[in-house]
Amino acid sequence: MSKTTTTTTKENQPIRRRVSERFTNAQSEKSVLDLLEMSISCIFFLRGFFNDSFFKEDKFYIDKHEISKSKRDFIRIKMLNSNMSPESDTILNWIRISVADALQKKYLKAIDLSISLDEKDTTNVSESYIFNVNYNESSGETISFNDELILSPSELTRMSIFKLMKKLILLTQSLSPLPTQRYLFMRILFNDTCPKNYNPEYFSDCSEEKSSCIKIPISLVDDLKTTCGEVNSVHHTLSTHFISLSTLEHEDLHKKEMIEIDPFDLFNEEKIIKEKEAEMAVINTQVSQVTKDLYDMLKNFNNEIHDGETQVADSCQNETLIKCTCQSNKYLPYSSTIQCSSCLNIMHKTCYAINTDVQKFKCYNCSKDKSIPINDMYILFSIRKLLSYFQEKAKNSIKSITDAANIIGFDNVSDMPAVVDAISVLIFEGIISFKTQKSFNHSAFNVEMKGILVENKQIKPGKYFISFVTKNNKEKINQFLDPSFGKVHEIMDSLVVGDDNNETTVVEDDNFDYDVPLNEFKKKRKIAKSIDILNI
Repeated sequence: MSKTTTTTTKENQPIRRRVSERFTNAQSEKSVLDLLEMSISCIFFLRGFFNDSFFKEDKFYIDKHEISKSKRDFIRIKMLNSNMSPESDTILNWIRISVADALQKKYLKAIDLSISLDEKDTTNVSESYIFNVNYNESSGETISFNDELILSPSELTRMSIFKLMKKLILLTQSLSPLPTQRYLFMRILFNDTCPKNYNPEYFSDCSEEKSSCIKIPISLVDDLKTTCGEVNSVHHTLSTHFISLSTLEHEDLHKKEMIEIDPFDLFNEEKIIKEKEAEMAVINTQVSQVTKDLYDMLKNFNNEIHDGETQVADSCQNETLIKCTCQSNKYLPYSSTIQCSSCLNIMHKTCYAINTDVQKFKCYNCSKDKSIPINDMYILFSIRKLLSYFQEKAKNSIKSITDAANIIGFDNVSDMPAVVDAISVLIFEGIISFKTQKSFNHSAFNVEMKGILVENKQIKPGKYFISFVTKNNKEKINQFLDPSFGKVHEIMDSLVVGDDNNETTVVEDDNFDYDVPLNEFKKKRKIAKSIDILNI
C-alpha cells in the first residue's frame, strides 16, 4: 500500500507526495486491456458500426480519486455493452479473451483492427487501426520516489491514456463516413517467443495466407499515417496508430504511383520509413536469396536506364543540388556526379557505376523499365558505394554499421536499411572477411543491430573484425561496378550457394556467436486472424 503525505500550495491546492507505490504486472496488463477496449469501443461508435443503444456513456477522469468539476479533468467516452448482439460480443471476446491471453503470456506484439470495403477480397483494406505492444523490463513491482512533487505510475498512466484517447477521438471524428457495406476483422501479430502452434481462442493462424494490404498513393503515405500516442503502464507500453483512405479524393485512389503494404509494416516501430518514394517492405531475408534475386532481376535490366544526355561537372559538390535515386542528397568524396536529362536531378555516378563520360543518361525513376524493385536497387547502390569507398580509402576503414551508413550518404541506418543487406552480400561473396576475434589485417567493426548475416545466419549485435579482401575477388568486384551488371553476366552457382572451393575464408572461427539458425531466420512471422469477418 502506498504511503502518502499531503502539503498545501500557495493556491491551497493539495498535492500528494508519494514515497512508494506498488504497481504490479497484473495492474499493467489491466491498463492495457482497458485502453484497448476503450479505444475500440470509441472507434466503433464514431465509425457507425452499431447504433447508440449498443453503447453506454462514461467519463474517463485524469484522477479517479479527486474529481473536480472542471471539464478539463475528463473526457466523455463510449463503451460497447455486452449481450447486445453476436457481433458485438465477438468483438469484446477478441479483446477480453484472445488478446488478453496473448498479452498475459507475453506473446502479443501488435493488433490490427482492419476495415475492408471489398466483398470479394477482404484482404484489400481501406482503414486500419494498429496497437503496438512492448514489454518493459522491470526489476520489481514496487516503485520508490523521493520527497519531490511527482506523479505516481498509476497517475502518469491515466494522464497518458487521457491524452491518447482525446487525440484518437478527435482524429477519428474527422474521418469521412464509411459506406454501409463494410467488413471488419482483427489480426494479431506475435513476437518471437510465441510457440508455433499457439493460437488464441476465436483466431486461426494466417501466416501462410495472403497478407492484408492497404493501397496508398506514394506521395500521400506520410500524410495518411496517423499516430495517436503511447501509454507506458510500467510493465507495458502501448502505442496507437491508424490510417484511413476515407478522406481521399477519387482521383487520389487511382494515381499511377501506388504502393500496397501490410498495416503491420506501415506502423512497425522497428522499421522507420522516411522517404515517400521508398517501397514499404524492407528486405530482410537470407543473403543467398537476396543475391540471387538481385542477379535475376538485374539480368533483365533494360539499357534504357543509361539513356540520357546531360552530364554535370565532376567538381559539383553542392549538396542541395544532388537528388540521387539512392535517396542520399549528400556529396560523396569518392563519387563524381551526373545529371538525368529527363528530371534534371543530379545523381551519384557511383550508384549507376558510370566511370566515364556518357552522352546519354536517364535515371531509374525516369526510365520506363521498373521491372527491378526499388529495394533491390537500393542494395545495389549501397554495394557500389561501399566498394568505391573501399577502393579509394584505406582498408578496414569502416568502424560500424552506422559508419557504413554515413559513408554512403545517410545520417542513420534507419534512413537506408539496405546498407545492412549490402554488407551481408559483400560478406557472403567473400569481399568482406568477417571474424569474431582480432586477426591480422582485420580491424574492429561494431554491429549495433540485428540483420547482418554470416554464412547465411544472423549474428548478434556486438564487436567483430572485418577486412576488405581484393585477392581472388576482382572479378566479383568488377561485376558489381559494371554498368551492365546482370545483363551480360550469367548467374554463377557460387553466388547462390556456398562455394567450397572459394579460396577466401569469410569466417574461420568455430565459436561464432550466431543469433538464430538459418531455418529459424527464414521462418515467416506468426500472425493469427479472427475466424469471423463481420459484415456490420
